[in-house]
Amino acid sequence: MNSKFACLVALLLLAACSAPAASPSTTAHETATQEVASAAAEPSASEDPLAVCEGVEPEGEPLEIEVDTVSYAFDTQVIEGPTHCQPFVIVFTNSEPPSVGVNLMGTNEHNITIRAENLIGALLFDGEVIGRETIRYEVPGLPAGTHYFYCKLHSSMNGDVVIARAAG
Repeated sequence: MNSKFACLVALLLLAACSAPAASPSTTAHETATQEVASAAAEPSASEDPLAVCEGVEPEGEPLEIEVDTVSYAFDTQVIEGPTHCQPFVIVFTNSEPPSVGVNLMGTNEHNITIRAENLIGALLFDGEVIGRETIRYEVPGLPAGTHYFYCKLHSSMNGDVVIARAAG
């Protein structure tokens, strides 16, 4: 290891370890305010976006939606789901032909994964990865709003799942 780099790392560690503790003049109110602000900035690990759907009864047969793959893309950019907290079925067909020779995309297997809001949002549904076949994904009721779906093997394959608010 370069001795200048090692010295720099040692100085940084020393500076971090010798940072002053809370000032004796810090009041209990200031400490509590800092703790509340910190907690608000970091989402709780126990937050579950699907919790709002617990106890909601299905209204009739689940909606069935067909999604297919075409040249390493989904055949739709928007999945129009049912209303708030109603389960639905995605009939997912992977129509990609078997790979022959070099495949720059890595694999012709695909799935559908759904997350709240975006790629780093809370996991709402994670469908089984399949080859050239059709599968029925039974998706639990999702909260109203726009969610993000993608293939976990090819994140460039993506779109939105739109769940409408319940009437009334």
